[in-house]
Amino acid sequence: MQHLYASCGLVLPCRLWQCIGHRLLSMDASSPTKSKKGPSTLSPEQRQELLDPLLQCNWKLVDGRDAISKSYKFKDFQQAFSFMTHSALNAEKLDHHPEWFNVYNRVDVTLTTHSCGGLSSRDVRLASVMDAAAAKYFAQ
Repeated sequence: MQHLYASCGLVLPCRLWQCIGHRLLSMDASSPTKSKKGPSTLSPEQRQELLDPLLQCNWKLVDGRDAISKSYKFKDFQQAFSFMTHSALNAEKLDHHPEWFNVYNRVDVTLTTHSCGGLSSRDVRLASVMDAAAAKYFAQ
């Protein structure tokens, strides 16, 4: 079962929606994806509340920078590329773009918000979307 993330037309797996979906919606009300001010780094409270579910889904904090990373492994290149295409289209909707690296069936992703110098709600949103895409394209 999936849940639509209405503000930008994204679909999240139900388990992930239960963990962070309602928090993403409340963040939308206070900080729209596109604002003149730009995103701000997550507060300590937001970091705990929003990053913990991602860390439980195999995202890792990056040593030496305020970023998260994850490595996805797929059956073959076609699945990996389908995942990247899906993620890229959604990244455009979110106006946020990943650092990533692909070799055959593996896609390594690092997320951080360069404009604010660290993790922001944009990274949490994109990580959630990428996990949903990976589930759709059968990541191992």
